[in-house]
Amino acid sequence: AIRANRVPNNADTVFSGGSITKQFTAAGIMKLEMQGTLHTHESISKYVTEVPNDKKEITLHHLLTHTAGTINYTGKDFEETERDPMVRKILNAPLQFSPGTEFSYSNAGYSLLAAILEKVSGQNYEAFLHEYLFKPAGMRYTGYRLPNWDEKTVAHWYSGETDNGTPLEKPFPYWNLLGNGGILSTTKDMFRWHRALMGNCLLSQAVKKKLYTPFKNNYAYGWEVLQTPHGTVLQHGGASSYGSSASFIRFIDKETVIVLFCNQDLHNFSLARILKNNIVVHIFESTHTLPPPSKKIDPSLLKEYAGVYKLSEDNCFHVEAGEGRLKITPKGQRSIDLLVFPEENQVDSHKELNRRTAEILKSSRKNDYQPLRNALMDKSNFERYQRLIKERWKLFEEECGTLQEYTVLGTVPTWGYEGMLTVFVRLKFDHGVKTFNLAWTDEGMRGLLQFTGDIQYPVFLYFVPQSPTKFVGFHLATEKLVKIRFNHHLSIHAHGKVITAEKSGVT
Repeated sequence: AIRANRVPNNADTVFSGGSITKQFTAAGIMKLEMQGTLHTHESISKYVTEVPNDKKEITLHHLLTHTAGTINYTGKDFEETERDPMVRKILNAPLQFSPGTEFSYSNAGYSLLAAILEKVSGQNYEAFLHEYLFKPAGMRYTGYRLPNWDEKTVAHWYSGETDNGTPLEKPFPYWNLLGNGGILSTTKDMFRWHRALMGNCLLSQAVKKKLYTPFKNNYAYGWEVLQTPHGTVLQHGGASSYGSSASFIRFIDKETVIVLFCNQDLHNFSLARILKNNIVVHIFESTHTLPPPSKKIDPSLLKEYAGVYKLSEDNCFHVEAGEGRLKITPKGQRSIDLLVFPEENQVDSHKELNRRTAEILKSSRKNDYQPLRNALMDKSNFERYQRLIKERWKLFEEECGTLQEYTVLGTVPTWGYEGMLTVFVRLKFDHGVKTFNLAWTDEGMRGLLQFTGDIQYPVFLYFVPQSPTKFVGFHLATEKLVKIRFNHHLSIHAHGKVITAEKSGVT
């Protein structure tokens, strides 16, 4: 929970729930409907003043199901923002499509719902949730500022080795986030929430049926609803660029619930998304791989192994020692493949993805989006991704100045998404560094991802000793093992053979 003080996480630790917040906002709206003070199929113009003509057809149902066509974000998450300016920003922005015709995830839409909840109830958003949802459910440690957080450990967020502090250190209120994300809770409280929803005291059976009925893209009111081999699943997740992530999965037919909170990322991806699938397998299936146990060896040996091991001029492994293990970071696509894709040699295809990503990036700087169109697996998404890339460039340049150079860091798995790959590109501007990331499948480009900060390398792996010279790495996402050996050089078992990298210097 707090690395500097070696405070562990437990069931009472307070975490950020991310977009799990949306189900609380949805439940709050449904509570008001139960009270007869609003109806989800009414226009927002009944509750919000000066609604532009193009948005008067938006209903609460549209906002709840992400089909309103509203923008996704109104600003930075933890920027101090009041409610009414946030509402005006949403209403003044152009619609992405006619309400009800398409699905487009909108964080701003849920913040607008939270604002409407305040206007209708006459109460503060958090106070309403506390009175009508959290208190009846026995959830003492769920909220933004109302709970007495001094009684609990609030987990710090970590991006790699960077300590990003806690949300309690941020200015408040932050209405760019309120209602759509950032609510704090514990795993104990989330289980209490699950139990409360299983009964009919908090919300009636009729209201819950409406709450759990999907409209488009399997999305209901603050819940993703799926039919799986394990029966009906109600779920939602969340994540932030600060390292936090969460997943709340309810297997209704199996009387099983998973509450997963994480306060660190993994290779710049959501750790909760990576772990949740493995946890499901461990619950319902008997076959799974566990990390190998570590054997103690002389710490001086670990320090001796630290250094840079070169495969070629453009490919090497950076080896660092610490806490009884080695951290190995590959540089160059061949090095990445040996460490991350040890079973099959796919270096050439990954280099081609690197080339195509660089081409899309370079051409977009010249307002040429034909390479983007050619790459897309779904050509109907062209205008959407063209708009997103233009917005991304504008945002980057407003914040960091002129682009000086870019470096393709390589292709890695999109951790948590089976069959998907992500290409990382490091962008150096006058006043900062950003990353540009495209997700790919065998059928073409799948999406545009965003990470913040300066990512030097897209992946690393920890190796634990099995003997004084032999080490094993464990991929948390794939549950695959990678074996290496030291003998004046580094030998790695990959692609059906042993490949050697010569030591060329110290890190």
